[in-house]
Amino acid sequence: LGLTPIAPLLLDEGVEEVYLDRPGALCYLDQTRYGRLWYPYVVGRYTLQRLGLYTELSVSGALSYASNSVKGYIQTGKLSLRVSVDSEPLAADGGSCVIRKLYHSKWTLDQLIRNGTLSAEVAALLVGAVRTGYSLLVCGLPRSGKTTLCNAILEHLPAEWRKLYIEDVLETESPSAEDRVVRYSTDSGFNTDKLLEVTKSLHRSPDLVFVGELQTKQQTLAAAMLMAVGIPCIQTVHATSLEGLLNRWRNIYGMRLDIRSPLLAVFIDHREGRRVVRKVVYTKFSENSGMESLTIYSDGAIDRLRLAEGGLEGAYIEGVRALGLTELPS
Repeated sequence: LGLTPIAPLLLDEGVEEVYLDRPGALCYLDQTRYGRLWYPYVVGRYTLQRLGLYTELSVSGALSYASNSVKGYIQTGKLSLRVSVDSEPLAADGGSCVIRKLYHSKWTLDQLIRNGTLSAEVAALLVGAVRTGYSLLVCGLPRSGKTTLCNAILEHLPAEWRKLYIEDVLETESPSAEDRVVRYSTDSGFNTDKLLEVTKSLHRSPDLVFVGELQTKQQTLAAAMLMAVGIPCIQTVHATSLEGLLNRWRNIYGMRLDIRSPLLAVFIDHREGRRVVRKVVYTKFSENSGMESLTIYSDGAIDRLRLAEGGLEGAYIEGVRALGLTELPS
């Protein structure tokens, strides 16, 4: 395939992301344990062109002077890669590419608990909330581990549920023969978009809808519509605080969202080389005061008084049962 110079990075399970900024630049990467590292390879123009070609083939798209970016999904027997390629004249110095290793999304909740991403009681709260009809909005910056956490939660939902996954480039796990899962890829290379597929999901009889990356006003409106009709959803969005997210929706998008279905906003970030769930906020709608929020968890133990105030005790107990947990703080 002509990718020998970066083959070790694609094969090494410790590598999460590879950066090829431009021809003649030194390659660098993100490694699970050691963070961002240089790699002794000077990026070649042909390597960038080959990666662009393979990505074009994966999405039936084309790089040209009229379309300077392509994002696709490349899978072999052992590798699942999300490849984003920019070409000239947009990438002014000769092209650019970012490769994300998607198998890092396939962590179990047990593994995330062991490595300190979240506690067992927070895992129980999130799983139980979805199983009892709440929606989750998983928030964080790029590479914070949003989809990794969502994949782990999805594994603990009822097997009989029909689940729809709507993503640009597929980052959820491939379903087995017995999984009641339909995945939709809405990459711009296909004749569809996320807004359309989220809207159409109302007629596909889902028990749950996962939407990867709410990026525009239209996509946010469509996702809010799903929650408004009572379909449990798990969605990811770039945000670091509920206040900042609501400000974007109201003041930038000009949206007034009256989300009356129960919603938990989960905030995850990257700290000292590892991903950590730092806050869980319960959001509810009030006729008198609009959107109200209760911080159920913040960098420590769950606030049991607020858990009860939000009516989430039943969801928490359901999560404990679903995960088979027996030794949690009372």
